[in-house]
Amino acid sequence: MSGRPGHSQEGYPSSSPSSFDAHQNDPFSPPTRRYYDNDSEDYGRRDTYASDNSNAGFYDHNGAYDPYPPQDNDSDGDVYGQRYAPSAESLGVPRVNQSESSTPTFVDYGASAGGRDAYPAWSTERNIPLSKEEIEDIFLDLTQKFGFQRDSMRNMFDFLMQLLDSRASRMAPNQALLTLHADYIGGHNANYRKWYFAAQLDLDDAVGQVQNPGLTRLKSKKGGKRPTHEKSLNTAIERWRQAMNNMSQYDRLRQIALYLLLWGEAAQVRFVPECLCFIFKCADDYYRSPECQNRMEPVPEGLYLRAVVKPLYRFIRDQGYEVVDGKFVRRERDHEDIIGYDDVNQLFWYPEGIARIVLNDKTRLVDLAPAQRFMKFDRIDWNRAFFKTYYERRSFGHLLVNFNRIWVIHISVYYFYTAYNSPTIYQVNDKDVTSLAWSATALGGAVATVIMILATLTEFSYIPTTWNNTSHLTRRLVFLLITLALTAGPTFYVAIAESSGNGGQLTLILGIVQFWISVVATLLFAFMPSGRMFGDRVAGKSRKYLASQTFTASYPALASTSRFASVMLWVLVFGCKFVESYFFLTLSFRDPIRVMVGMKIQNCSDRFWGNNLCTNHAAFTLTIMYIMDLALFFLDTFLWYIIWNTVISIGRSFSLGLSIWTPWKDIYTRLPKRIYAKLLATNDMEVKYKPKVLVSQIWNAVIISMYREHLLSIDHVQKLLYHQVDAGAAAGGRRSLRAPPFFISQNDKGFRGEFFPPGSEAERRISFFAQSLTTAMPPPLPVDAMPTFTVLTPHYSEKILLSLREIIREEDKNTRVTLLEYLKQLHPIEWDNFVKDTKILAEESATFNGVTPFNDEKQTKTDDLPFYFIGFKSAAPEFTLRTRIWASLRAQTLYRTVSGMMNYSKAIKLLYRVENPEVVQLFGGNTDKLERELERMARRKFKFVVSMQRYSKFNKEEQENAEFLLRAIFSALIDGHSEFMENGKRKAKFRIELPGNPILGDGKSDNQNHAIIFYRGEYLTQPDQSEPLRSWGHKDFKRTPVAIVGANIGILGDLAAGKSRRFGTLGHYFQCGKGRDLGFGTILNFQTKIGTGMGEQLLSREYYYLGTQLPIDRFLTFYYGHPGFQINNMLVILSVQLFILTMVFIGSLSSVTICRYTGDGQFIGGQAGCYNLDPVFDWIKRCILSIFLVFMIAFLPLFLQELVERGTWKAIVRLAKQFGSLSPVFEIFSTQIQTHSVLSNLTIYLGRTLLMLLYVTLTLWTPYLIYFWISIVALCYKKKKLGHPSEKLSGDLPRATWHAVLFSEVIFPVIMAILFVIAYMFVKSFPVDGETPPSPLVRIAVISLGPIVWNAAILLTLFIISIFLGPMLDPVWFLERWDTSHAVLGLIACVAIQRAFKHDETNRAWWTGRWYGRGLGAHVMSQPAREYIVKIIELSLWSSDLIIGHILLLMLSLPIFIPYFDRFHATLLFWLRPSKQIRAPVYSIKQRKTRRKIIVKYGLLYIAVIVLFAVLIALPIVFHTTLKFDCSICNSL
Repeated sequence: MSGRPGHSQEGYPSSSPSSFDAHQNDPFSPPTRRYYDNDSEDYGRRDTYASDNSNAGFYDHNGAYDPYPPQDNDSDGDVYGQRYAPSAESLGVPRVNQSESSTPTFVDYGASAGGRDAYPAWSTERNIPLSKEEIEDIFLDLTQKFGFQRDSMRNMFDFLMQLLDSRASRMAPNQALLTLHADYIGGHNANYRKWYFAAQLDLDDAVGQVQNPGLTRLKSKKGGKRPTHEKSLNTAIERWRQAMNNMSQYDRLRQIALYLLLWGEAAQVRFVPECLCFIFKCADDYYRSPECQNRMEPVPEGLYLRAVVKPLYRFIRDQGYEVVDGKFVRRERDHEDIIGYDDVNQLFWYPEGIARIVLNDKTRLVDLAPAQRFMKFDRIDWNRAFFKTYYERRSFGHLLVNFNRIWVIHISVYYFYTAYNSPTIYQVNDKDVTSLAWSATALGGAVATVIMILATLTEFSYIPTTWNNTSHLTRRLVFLLITLALTAGPTFYVAIAESSGNGGQLTLILGIVQFWISVVATLLFAFMPSGRMFGDRVAGKSRKYLASQTFTASYPALASTSRFASVMLWVLVFGCKFVESYFFLTLSFRDPIRVMVGMKIQNCSDRFWGNNLCTNHAAFTLTIMYIMDLALFFLDTFLWYIIWNTVISIGRSFSLGLSIWTPWKDIYTRLPKRIYAKLLATNDMEVKYKPKVLVSQIWNAVIISMYREHLLSIDHVQKLLYHQVDAGAAAGGRRSLRAPPFFISQNDKGFRGEFFPPGSEAERRISFFAQSLTTAMPPPLPVDAMPTFTVLTPHYSEKILLSLREIIREEDKNTRVTLLEYLKQLHPIEWDNFVKDTKILAEESATFNGVTPFNDEKQTKTDDLPFYFIGFKSAAPEFTLRTRIWASLRAQTLYRTVSGMMNYSKAIKLLYRVENPEVVQLFGGNTDKLERELERMARRKFKFVVSMQRYSKFNKEEQENAEFLLRAIFSALIDGHSEFMENGKRKAKFRIELPGNPILGDGKSDNQNHAIIFYRGEYLTQPDQSEPLRSWGHKDFKRTPVAIVGANIGILGDLAAGKSRRFGTLGHYFQCGKGRDLGFGTILNFQTKIGTGMGEQLLSREYYYLGTQLPIDRFLTFYYGHPGFQINNMLVILSVQLFILTMVFIGSLSSVTICRYTGDGQFIGGQAGCYNLDPVFDWIKRCILSIFLVFMIAFLPLFLQELVERGTWKAIVRLAKQFGSLSPVFEIFSTQIQTHSVLSNLTIYLGRTLLMLLYVTLTLWTPYLIYFWISIVALCYKKKKLGHPSEKLSGDLPRATWHAVLFSEVIFPVIMAILFVIAYMFVKSFPVDGETPPSPLVRIAVISLGPIVWNAAILLTLFIISIFLGPMLDPVWFLERWDTSHAVLGLIACVAIQRAFKHDETNRAWWTGRWYGRGLGAHVMSQPAREYIVKIIELSLWSSDLIIGHILLLMLSLPIFIPYFDRFHATLLFWLRPSKQIRAPVYSIKQRKTRRKIIVKYGLLYIAVIVLFAVLIALPIVFHTTLKFDCSICNSL
């Protein structure tokens, strides 16, 4: 080990002798052995197993390996392309093409209890730069210098050693340490290096000026000149590279160890990585100072946690929580008022931000020498340092700012199209004017400019103006105002000149120039990201934008072919879209515009408005039609995106060989060869056995694994396995392997056989596996050289393992089936296989116990009933546990996740045994020793961490289930070898104190964060689990929680096998995938969760950065692949609403005489005074077709996927099932839920839409409206929240601000009310029997406001009564005949009952009249008025809900009169024959009588209500001509 080096002026180690010779050939020269999966020239892809920094070598003039290249952009080639020395883990003789042999070492497990070294690749035999003991000394030294926790030190030591062991298994140890340091600290992909240059610390470190790092850059700009080479970024990078190359291996490891120790106790600070980089910089500066080196006594344990982490933790915690009555509860703050993780992190991006950090005595931290800063962290006033860097306000402005290019592209082009095809609007004296046509059309550029101006003004509200980042917005705004003048100003001149008759050549030229300026402006705003205008934060050369380029615009560059494909996709999409939109939408709209522009309705008048309303009604209608056409203009873009995306995806599947339509559809025939070529590291093996022998081991293991999961029966297994058979006398009596006929039958048309149940999970898995191997993939690494990786699963309250009670008993008395019955219906084949295996096991057990299993056949069938019913006949634990496991593997349980992921362990063992047959030979027939050797390798290469957030609070059942998991799978932290404590729980291997309660956010990310320190290896994957929302007590925050997790080893599970089919963006699965029921409530909550999640994402700064910085093609891909899907849903629902609104207005025109035409379009004579609306009706049909196609196109990807993967007939059957199950209705329902979840979490109410459609049907009947009736029925539902909201707890939704509610709850309803009043007033403005009808406005006012006034009067009366009766002990005193004692006792009982219901205080105060003692405080004066208004609204809504609810009930009642409709409905849902469906339970005589009484009683009531509503509707329709009554008041209204 080299001695500790000196220090350079930059604060980095000087070029002291390294621990290895740079000119050695061994670690640096490329060996002929090819160990890496990045040897993939044939597939044209980069390394996927080595570190992100471990490719593409750069060399200096001596030819030595250089891991710190001079390039500083993320799109550079990989840095570590060197091939390294092989691992010492290769078992057996040296492999072929191996330049350096390795000695196999095995442990005699019988002789040594200790087993093998935990880090075998990091051993003294391999010329390691630092021994395990020396590394441990480094950790001990750092712990004593900084006060880290001892358990944290032990944990991070093991973490680093497993990292080194993982890397050293496929490269020389020196190189492993070098690349690891490059990944963490010095490489160009290391986050610390990126932050160091982004925060411009190099400008100060370069010349030794340690003061004011945030201001030296500003001084240099204001005139304090510094040498160019000092300020040059390239010069600074070169100095960094030299410092990194000259660093000794000791210092490299010391820096890694320090970073990991800081990271290991950082808790919530891990969510702010650049803050952690700053802490590391200060800690590293302090460590290298004389003050630290000369300090002999160790600092107290836990100093780092208390002085550095806890103050930051408290600041983050206090932003979201406050103490109320001794408990921490969530503050009533929304995102815009909370300084969150991103705001904290962003402070450290800029030197100006770091300069804001001050101590309690107001001394700036940067004014101290670097070596002194770390020891002052406990005195930092973080409250004065942090501020909001981006306001996540809840408004639609985010859609405008983030996606302004979408609005520019669509609205501007729509205006260009429509303006050109609306010449009637800008005619002068009924004549077309060319110059005015050019100029009016050119206003499309002004439209684009206005959109950009609005986006820029809105952007000002999201970015704090106190930060030095709004100057580019000001410059952009000035440019946009100039552009608006150029694109809109000429139109005024042209219009005035042409109207006065002074137009000429000049106006024509001006209009043409204006048009082309508008085109250029539109293209500029459509293509250029707004973030690159007047201050290029993406590619600007100024150091000012380096932080933005590093942290917000560091997306990797696409390869030329990929970029070309990306651009071509959008050229095709928008090329087809613009052509189709012009000819299908715009040209079809030309004629309706022509006939309606000059339309003036005659012979109608209103008492108040005269003929103004009638004259302008056509204009009102046309305006709404314009808006409707614009909505459709947006929708067909998404339609073409789906079409072309599907076409390209299919083409890609053809090229990869994933389709049964490809020329090599015989994927099963070639499967054995592909297993050998793509799963086994044959290039690194000394092949002693024939390929068939090696392949048979893998294939048989796969089949047997599916058999053990009950996916295959024993008969199917026999047909799918490789078998040993006699080779015949010619072979000398030897045995040979016979391939299963499954591989042959695909080509042999004469051979037929059933190898697995058709349509089963086994068939799908094997097909998925075979098709996956047809894709190009890099050559595999040997198991002993593969990187170590970890799977981390967060767990809160999900079931670990289902109990017997949960699966065989009904949930409640109203539940028809048990969970087991439900699962048996979903997985009938797997249940049959399970029952057969259980019977075999029971027979073997009975034989072993001396009981004969052979009975007569009739008795056997009777005895088998329990097996088919509940899966067992004996109540022995081993039998009941099998049923519990079978059900748990098909439900939403932790056991299912663990079981699937633990297949990784099985796969590693299998591949290790196959690749190293000498291992089997070495241990001979000792299977225990062989299994221990395989287990050792699996544990070394794979870990599984389960983060159990509630582990310390588990009840007895949960503890037993967790113990079952531990016995099965765990090996680290808390495992089957951990000793038990007195309380019966296991003692954790590591107990690491946290700064406070780890759950500050939504739960899931915090749960993962506190357990992430226990992961091991180079890669981490995190399968999904559900998060919880929690509130914590004050004492919980004071008591330091202990991070306890379960960890283990364990592969390719359900997810990798494609078992869980994902839907939506959040990664949840439907029925089969996640084991959940598909009831209405579940679907509603799931879709709401998806929509609400997208709504939260739209507020985030990540969407702001992506939307304003990505190039156009990648922006469009991002938009339509993520937020565009939800926004398109919003536009779909908007288009339906707009269409029905448009139809209402067009329907109101049915009051006039409409011209009629013959079939060939000839005008029918004798229609004087008619109005030509025929083009409008044609346009309506096109609108309906457009909306229909938008919904139906969603099924195209499904159909084509089935077509490609399963064939024509199965694709047709699948599509037929989708439509037969009324899937289009569900699609509409899902779209509506997600739309309203994005817009708000308020109640969805669509009764008005139903009534609008009813009016349209009565006035403009067309068969196309049937589709809309189905759609509207799917949209009509009422969202109900169950339970009571807590009082300011963390799970509560934030209250919307007044300006967020103003539009949706006030302005929009008022606008809609005005529109419908206009339509109603129009149809009532025509004379009846020659007399002018009374004012419809008065009638509307009386009918709509009358009930409200009535409700208000009744409520006011009740309020007065309650005020006077309340002080008199309520009505109890009166009912008790003024007996005070009895009244008081009754009052006590009433209060107790009311408290049990937990009604809100103001509601109880309203009805009791007692407003005092309610805890209302100063609000007691205002609350009665507020409650009065609320009660009026509640009464009004209740009446409308009652009517619409019964209308829906009437509509849904029709199918129940159809015999056996319930069976038909169940068939549509499950696609099971009636004989296979879940049958009704068997009831006792008493139960049948009770049920019959209930049916009779409520059935009669049900029929009576339906008859009553039907009569109320039918009587006026039938007798409207005969029912006459004289009502003078009615006639005057």
